Amino acid sequence: MSDEVTAEWLARQVQDRSASGIASEVSQLINTGELQVGTRLPSVRELAVHLRVSPATVSAAWTSLKRFGSVESRGRAGTRVLGPQAPHPRRYSSEFTDAESAVLDLGLSVPDPALLPDLTRYLRPHEIAGLHQYKRVPIHAPLESAARQHWPYPADTLAALSSGYEGLLMALRTFVRPGDNVIVEEPSPPRLLDSVEHVGARLLPVRRDAEGVRLDDLERALARKPTVMVLQPGVHNPDGNALSAARADAIADLIQDHALLTIEDDGLGLLTDRPLHTLAERRPDQRRIFVRSFSKSHGPDLRLAVVEGGEREIEQLSGFWEFGARWASRILQDALARMLTDPVAWQTLDRARGEYARRRQAFIERFDLADRAHGQGLLDVWLHVRNERRAVVTLAANGVSCLGAHLFYTGQAPDFIRVSTSLMQGTEWTVLDRAVRALNRQP
Repeated sequence: MSDEVTAEWLARQVQDRSASGIASEVSQLINTGELQVGTRLPSVRELAVHLRVSPATVSAAWTSLKRFGSVESRGRAGTRVLGPQAPHPRRYSSEFTDAESAVLDLGLSVPDPALLPDLTRYLRPHEIAGLHQYKRVPIHAPLESAARQHWPYPADTLAALSSGYEGLLMALRTFVRPGDNVIVEEPSPPRLLDSVEHVGARLLPVRRDAEGVRLDDLERALARKPTVMVLQPGVHNPDGNALSAARADAIADLIQDHALLTIEDDGLGLLTDRPLHTLAERRPDQRRIFVRSFSKSHGPDLRLAVVEGGEREIEQLSGFWEFGARWASRILQDALARMLTDPVAWQTLDRARGEYARRRQAFIERFDLADRAHGQGLLDVWLHVRNERRAVVTLAANGVSCLGAHLFYTGQAPDFIRVSTSLMQGTEWTVLDRAVRALNRQP
């Protein structure tokens, strides 16, 4: 087959002319190889004429295929076949591209295993009542009690899930329908943007400043009648700023008359001791989900996050989880509960917090980056550079991987990179000295 197919030919291959039917049958053509990688597909309007359906129907089919990674749009070059694909987070997956060959991987914002509490001290499965019983409990009672003591506001209903990002994805799958508008911050983590696209929603980006999302952008986005807004109230990934109390008040006032579910992602959780100003505490009687992860504070292999919201919202979210795991490991929930009530674990957390801050500051001072480093992050630095793409390539050529701003934006990205400092112990300076010198020589 040539690298382009006609609308007439493709229309003859499609029997079911609903949006889902078109997507399914074109997907089968891709899977069998009748539509090969690189093949250019007809325009939406042209195919709609031959199928005798509306352009919106074909557009919806193409959107579904894009979500699965089977096709991609290339502007004037049209829509082309990528090949048979499984759904995957395209932005998040690309984070690992340069890391595979890097001498020094500064792309992922991760905790240092040496700074985490010793999990083995807290694993006591023989003391857990009802262990291995197929009885779904939204949250292990000791963890619920411990989590409430450290929640940033009086919590309503709690449930435990396997990681913060699963909490976000479960909330999106539960409350978002294909075609819904979802407000996201600009910038936002790649995995979050991937998750919103995966559920078939349309991204409505609102820009941020040092205090949180800009109110003028938010007001314009609200006019699009979004169903959900996703925010990070704490130390923001990647810009390092946190939502201020004044901005949280203003946002709560602005959205109070909108039928809008808010999802707040507390990714650093208890790892940071900065004040947390949430929308959830400002709209206790409105629809909300608050997700607190314990991966960076207490360990990624705990696979635990706690979500909070109104009773109805948590019941709906937990009900959706019945399709899968049904409950988070009671062994790990019990271990986390013990950590949250043990002074030794809190001392470990305090030491880790101080060490991460020291490592970040050491990197900034060594390379005189104070004027180019934005925000007050903890595990990484949001760094202004002359040219984002060149900076990423230059560092990679010198054995250092990082993340470019384009992964965090839905549109045109500014010239920033995110450099993780959480694993820096001083042994990396030889590699970094050479890489940063090359970066500074950029025109």
